[in-house]
Amino acid sequence: MTRPLILFGFLGKDPEIRQTRVRTYRVKRLNRVAQCYDRYEFTTRPRNFIVVSLATHDANGETTWHRLVAWNGDQLCHRNLRFAGKGDRVKVQVRPETFRYTDDDGNERKLRQLIVLRFRVLKSKHIPPEIP
Repeated sequence: MTRPLILFGFLGKDPEIRQTRVRTYRVKRLNRVAQCYDRYEFTTRPRNFIVVSLATHDANGETTWHRLVAWNGDQLCHRNLRFAGKGDRVKVQVRPETFRYTDDDGNERKLRQLIVLRFRVLKSKHIPPEIP
């Protein structure tokens, strides 16, 4: 289990809300009364998630881009991410994740992404100033 990381950086684009693909599963179950197999099909519900890019700068002035994925997108969207936008300075607690998948052409690919655990906008140009 990897330890969570805390990153400070700037958003490279506006947060984008996406949905997972809906998959259909086929299940075969033995029907003991009729002495045959019953076939069922069911589909999974799509899940919302948010994708955003984060730019961090090190002491040498080099920029590193990170792909952030927030799986609890509904909660984050309504609270913090609805005011976040391109160029905002943010503090993010993330957990790194690397996985392999096969693309549509049959090539095996490796993807590294950061799963968002906590998200906070430090300075935003989109939040209106408070009225005294």
